[in-house]
Amino acid sequence: AASWRFFDRPSGDPLIDPEALLASSLLARLEVARIGRPRMLIGLAAIVAPMLAWASAAERLTAPLPKQIFLPDVKGWSRADFAPRAWWEPRAGGAEHRLLGSYADAKGRRVDVFLALYAAQGKGRRASGFGEGALRADSGWAWLKPGPAMAEGKSDWMLGPGRVERMALTSYRTGNVLTGSGPRLAFANMGDRMLLRARPTAMIILSAETKPGKPAGEAVAAFRQSTGPLAPWVDRITQSR
Repeated sequence: AASWRFFDRPSGDPLIDPEALLASSLLARLEVARIGRPRMLIGLAAIVAPMLAWASAAERLTAPLPKQIFLPDVKGWSRADFAPRAWWEPRAGGAEHRLLGSYADAKGRRVDVFLALYAAQGKGRRASGFGEGALRADSGWAWLKPGPAMAEGKSDWMLGPGRVERMALTSYRTGNVLTGSGPRLAFANMGDRMLLRARPTAMIILSAETKPGKPAGEAVAAFRQSTGPLAPWVDRITQSR
């Protein structure tokens, strides 16, 4: 807005008005103003020192975590052996806790659940970083297409060894935020660092393989309905001891 009057100026207008600059009393005072080296160094230190202290505190910020976490019981589903047709294991570099297990219901549907819990987010431990999550670069799996839209999560179809198709629904939880968006998680983590709030971050992935007569998306949707709202369900896991 302050620059608006300089837009679309006539072609003959000068770039600056030197006479107006020379007549400026403010610029004249600034031209003769001087500051001694000791005062300059003290002023610079007064600006830089708090910034360095804040940055150091933010870098060391870690949230307290439980010693152990567990996958809970889910109504209508029972725990089952984790036995995928094509091996699948998400990546969660730098996470303090990782859980990977399976659930099955009476209709023969199976859902694999992965949860990673981080005390902090930073270099080497970013839940939404490249190569993290359901599709790790060294796994033999390839991204196939976007999955169905699901609230508070991002779903993707993947193709693995033996042409096995798998759908994975990824969500992130930190503070009061539950999202499937990596940038949204990054902004939430950035806000915590700026305010020096120590909050853990969780990555939760609900996934299923496509099997004859048992669509993966239907299995994941049914499991989510059984867990109830996902945010408090994740919180119960991450607060277990």
